[in-house]
Amino acid sequence: MQTNEALVLNSNEPLSKAMHKILDSGLAVVIVKDGDYLGIIDDRNISFGISDPSKVKCETATTQAPCLLDTSSMQDKLNAFLSGHFKSLPVKEADTKVFKIITRVDL
Repeated sequence: MQTNEALVLNSNEPLSKAMHKILDSGLAVVIVKDGDYLGIIDDRNISFGISDPSKVKCETATTQAPCLLDTSSMQDKLNAFLSGHFKSLPVKEADTKVFKIITRVDL
């Protein structure tokens, strides 16, 4: 099953940094706070009411989404996608802080 490299940003980084990556790749960006998974930002949860994304922190636009493990079963992965309207979800490599992204199409 194909996974993609994930851009991981800290929750206090500017939203403009995440928006650039999302628009280029079409994939979600993984957001961490103090090294722990916080959520994702994708094209569906970027608020168009933000006038200056360089002054807004990523934490503001983060959606709490399931984080899969690379050892998760196919059923667990399907259930995670069905738990919300997610186009992509993070996959964490066990015992590391390395994240990848998997899309519904990849699954």
